[in-house]
Amino acid sequence: MLLTMSFVSCDKSGDLWDEIDDLKVRVNKVEAEMNSFNEDIKALKALINAKTIVSVDDKSEEEGFIAITLSDGKVYKVVNSIEGQAQYPMISIDEEGHWIVSYDNGKQWQSILLSGKPVNAKAENIEEPEFSVSKDGYWEVRFSKDGAWMPIENQGKPVSAIEGGKVTGSKFFKDVKEEEGNLKLILANGKELIIPIVPNFFVRFSKVQGVDFSKSILLAEGEEKTFAVEVSDDTEITLIASPSNWDVSLSPVEEGKAMLTIHAPNMNTRASADNAKDITILGTKTPFSTQLKMQVEIGGEEPAQPEPEEPVTDNKNDLYAQYEQGKDIDVNGIKINKVNFPKAILVDLTKEDIDLSKPKENLSDYETKLKDSGAFNKEEGYVVFLDGDKRLTTGWIDAKKSFAVISRDATKRAKFTYKSCTPEANADVVFTVGVILEEPRL
Repeated sequence: MLLTMSFVSCDKSGDLWDEIDDLKVRVNKVEAEMNSFNEDIKALKALINAKTIVSVDDKSEEEGFIAITLSDGKVYKVVNSIEGQAQYPMISIDEEGHWIVSYDNGKQWQSILLSGKPVNAKAENIEEPEFSVSKDGYWEVRFSKDGAWMPIENQGKPVSAIEGGKVTGSKFFKDVKEEEGNLKLILANGKELIIPIVPNFFVRFSKVQGVDFSKSILLAEGEEKTFAVEVSDDTEITLIASPSNWDVSLSPVEEGKAMLTIHAPNMNTRASADNAKDITILGTKTPFSTQLKMQVEIGGEEPAQPEPEEPVTDNKNDLYAQYEQGKDIDVNGIKINKVNFPKAILVDLTKEDIDLSKPKENLSDYETKLKDSGAFNKEEGYVVFLDGDKRLTTGWIDAKKSFAVISRDATKRAKFTYKSCTPEANADVVFTVGVILEEPRL
């Protein structure tokens, strides 16, 4: 009798552990599928607020999604259908612009609540809802990356994510298609969105290696950072918002780019700094408009202090110092000065080689700043002073006016490599004996 009871007890225990293991497996599978589900929610919020679209790339057949590029350069992937283990809720937006959800395949809709109130899908200070599955297999939601997960309830009961088996089909869009120069989206609840497709209208940040513009940009107190903004032809841009006590400026557009410079407040101003984190640039091209946004925060390490330069005891060997003092530098009969070459740039080659011919996304912050300076492709006459024994490599040089590359130290030879150069008729491209060239092709 004891043996029989023991045997039966063991068998039930095994069944119980099998059920627990099966629950874990199913929850893990749902968690793996959640990325596509939440990405569609992000896309829906972005499209609700979008005024124009640059392009639509339908990859439904090959990869199962449609890639939509907005005028601020951000790309969103709309998944046509989801196949998986979950009973996904249907997500949409009502006529008042609030997030709504259906747990019965669209028969009934209810508001998604935050602190007991409906949430505006267009609100800039509230993120889109993010869904997850609890370890017990029930849906949870939150409205910020740092927020607490809240259980989803339907008529006072938690909503299961895994009952009912496999589910197939989009839970956001009934239809997505291009129609007469517009992107037409029909949401799960039948609401229509029509957004103009304008291929040649954009205001976007140039890509920077290691920088994710969808997240807050961290600056230490007193630190300054500069970012390039790419602007389409015939588009006007205006800086319309920035945090108070932050020094933010936007340069005029030159050759399709403007420079956004951000200087974080120091310790003595930090306490009174504006809580707002948004920097907003308005782009207009009649009749269209768009907004490019960046969030900034105080954080990260203090900016490294530049090492003090060694004092120049004899200016006759420091050609850069002579230039800055307004003196003439005679190079092969050509006078290098601030009249003939109104702009100069000093390139630090004391630590490592610099290669500006690499793809933009592979450039360091310093290399990006050099490339965006325009020293190698602007209309002004530039003189480039090379300081150090490392090598500078550039790509195509568009010398529209006089252009010179000179070693800063008259007693040393600097290293410079260029891929090709196209001087205009009245441009002098000067390479001095103070520069070692490698396979130049003029």
